[in-house]
Amino acid sequence: MAQTRTVVQATNDPPRVLLGALDPILRVGIARALMEGGAAVVDHATEPDALVARAAESLPDAVVVGPTPSGLCARLRLAAPAATVVVWRGDEEVIEVLTPGTSAPRVVPAPAAERLHGELFGRGNDEGEICPAT
Repeated sequence: MAQTRTVVQATNDPPRVLLGALDPILRVGIARALMEGGAAVVDHATEPDALVARAAESLPDAVVVGPTPSGLCARLRLAAPAATVVVWRGDEEVIEVLTPGTSAPRVVPAPAAERLHGELFGRGNDEGEICPAT
């Protein structure tokens, strides 16, 4: 069973983000925006199996992925149950935000780079339609 980060770690460390299956230029832009916002990008992986393994090892606070193969979000949630999973769709117009304890993602407009950190860590706009679970 996956471990969770301790309260001491969560309050002293910057939010930790794992990136996966993103276009290289988009990955660089997202990593930069997150680091400028105070988050730590802990790793990235392009293959689904490697991403799930890294999520289980690093126990990030969030995982940001590109358009995902079927079942990847569920596997990431099992590997890192306390992580928020964000799917940045190929059209980059909207993102799906799947927070721990929810069964369906919120679909929200893709945030500008300066708002990405807030959207990932609970300071974004909570308005948005709920899309059906896939």
